[in-house]
Amino acid sequence: MAAAESEKQGRIPDALRIFQDSEVQRDILLYFVLPSIALMAIYALPRSEQLLEFEARNPTLVGILGSNLAHRSLSHISNNIAGYWLLGGGAYILTERTKSAHIYRYAFIAYLVILPFVASWTVIRIFSNHPEILAEYESVGFSQTVGAVTGFLPIAIASYYSKLIRGNVIWTADVMWSTIGLFGLGISVAFYNLGQLNNSILVVAGMAVFVLIYVGHRLTQQLDFLADRRVFYFIFSVLLFLIGIQSLFPSSAPAGIYAHMAGYVWGFLLPLAGITGAEIFRRIRASMD
Repeated sequence: MAAAESEKQGRIPDALRIFQDSEVQRDILLYFVLPSIALMAIYALPRSEQLLEFEARNPTLVGILGSNLAHRSLSHISNNIAGYWLLGGGAYILTERTKSAHIYRYAFIAYLVILPFVASWTVIRIFSNHPEILAEYESVGFSQTVGAVTGFLPIAIASYYSKLIRGNVIWTADVMWSTIGLFGLGISVAFYNLGQLNNSILVVAGMAVFVLIYVGHRLTQQLDFLADRRVFYFIFSVLLFLIGIQSLFPSSAPAGIYAHMAGYVWGFLLPLAGITGAEIFRRIRASMD
């Protein structure tokens, strides 16, 4: 029996064995399947879009929290669910591989409870000098959370990078800079698609490119770059991030870019603040022991 089970395990590709873990199966159910079902159920409710819509000219608690869950059309909800599974799933798998999936769980809860308030406030502040835009600004859609998990990807990718070169997730200076560099790449793409390039954005873009080159150089030094399949997974994750930021900030929807940017920025800052706070607390406790 054990031999048969071992043979069965051997036929399963390494990339898929993660899904045999009961904890991973639970997380997929709680953080992917059930949210998708809830979104579809809300979409099926009559007038859910009108009832839950966020209006910048008249923000309400229901609109702030509910607009993230309502959608305008079947294509709207299907695109957001697909984007969340692809980008959020990539981020989750990276954290699972670094034994830090709990960070994704906490982040997802923050994206549902805290993000709607700070993202709505950000959008209102951005357009505070343009009352004509605020008067017409209305928003619904899970793309705020899709933007947030895209902002989470630089953290997950940097954690995986640390795991590859050090065998553990250690937030050293180079790992932190790789996180910030990848995040800055998303900001650069957003402003480029808005047609608002300036020297500051070019500096951020240059730093992001330098970070990618540096990370690639370190990986070639530490690992057998062509033989280690973990490197290919790392490259795939970076490509997934690049596709995500391009899809998140379409040049055809400038107002939407700002809304998505709010989700992206806070999706990066909220978990980073949690990680930083936990690390400071850990060091304080270690110094007291």
